[in-house]
Amino acid sequence: MGDVTKIEWADRTFNPWIGCQKVGPGCDNCYAETMDNRFGGGHWGPGALRRRTAPANWRKPLKWEREQAALWAEYHSLVTHCSSEDPRPDRPEPRPCFVFCASLADVFDNAVPTEWRRDLFDLIRRTPNLTWLLLTKRPGNIVKLFKAFAEDDLGPYADEMGIRSVWPRNAAIGCTVVNQDEADRDIPVLLEAKAALNPAFAFLSMEPLLGPVDLRNVSTMRYPGAEYLDALTGETRGMLGEPGRMKLPAVDWAIVGGESGSQARPMDLDWPRDLFRQTDGTEAVFNFKQVGGRTSDKGGHELDGQTYFGRPSV
Repeated sequence: MGDVTKIEWADRTFNPWIGCQKVGPGCDNCYAETMDNRFGGGHWGPGALRRRTAPANWRKPLKWEREQAALWAEYHSLVTHCSSEDPRPDRPEPRPCFVFCASLADVFDNAVPTEWRRDLFDLIRRTPNLTWLLLTKRPGNIVKLFKAFAEDDLGPYADEMGIRSVWPRNAAIGCTVVNQDEADRDIPVLLEAKAALNPAFAFLSMEPLLGPVDLRNVSTMRYPGAEYLDALTGETRGMLGEPGRMKLPAVDWAIVGGESGSQARPMDLDWPRDLFRQTDGTEAVFNFKQVGGRTSDKGGHELDGQTYFGRPSV
């Protein structure tokens, strides 16, 4: 747990705790619940207790931080010693280390004690050379559960400083979207959280993709006079196509993929093709993880003969 990962859009995984509860159709064949059941189970579902992982596991990101800091120190040393005739070092900048946090849980799960989440964010702040990917199926909890301890820590300074100033700049927020209904419900909430917190970036995990999703026409009734949202620009419009009365931040990264495993539900390849067309020419990065099913590890990472493993800049 927590070592190098085979997930194409991350470099490492870290689980501060284990356990969750199914909240939507994307959870039906949850690999994490299946894994938990192999080792005794009891951490999934209403009323189930979450299990915090061992202190040794919590020390792993500190080791990754030292390794990443050493890579950057070596690179900057090379830059310093480059001559004016050849100002570039003979190697590229170190690749940012993306850490997928809570692959076997949910950071913004209501059932997790506030103290655990406070400890996690303290760890994130202590590892500024790591880019943390906080993926949730509960985007409505992001600001609320962060404020639950952030405002306590700030005390009377909370209003003056604002939540944006205390969110770790090396932490990104994302939510799972598997169909248009989830897109309409959750993407506006995710982008509201991006506006409130100023994270590294905001992303979507569209895996398993269970239906077509139009990111340029997200339907939302949250804002009068702004009933439709283009999630790739943040622009809104009214019922008759008139410019909306507000603007949100945009999605920075769309990770798309089919469901894996023997019980995988099929994904029509026209769905990711359309998402690629939607993101093409925008600032959003498209990442195609896999076709899904039994082909995932045998060429299943290609979409029409191309691989798309792009990541946002940090």
